[in-house]
Amino acid sequence: SSDVCSSDLDLSATGLRNLGLAKRVLVPEVLDDRERWAEKMIFIGMVSLKDPVRLYVQDSIKKLQRAGIKLYMISGDHALTVRSIAKEIGLTTDDVLTGEQLRTISDGE
Repeated sequence: SSDVCSSDLDLSATGLRNLGLAKRVLVPEVLDDRERWAEKMIFIGMVSLKDPVRLYVQDSIKKLQRAGIKLYMISGDHALTVRSIAKEIGLTTDDVLTGEQLRTISDGE
């Protein structure tokens, strides 16, 4: 998205999950209005996490592919993170759909 910095995209492309951290003191008049919680937040930093691939995954994928089974990876991660993880586990990444793109296609597609 347009509010994602390029360094976040670089980290996503290496398979890292990235979380932005922010803080704000909630004053009483905002406590009951969750929509206003994000106003005036102060950026603290970013944390990047790597969830290691389980040891058996690559072997399982190879067996399934040899059996003629077409595999799909479904993830809530950023498309760049998905591509990196897919490559790491031996899946091709020719087609990556974001959730937004998936919502726009028909059931038949």
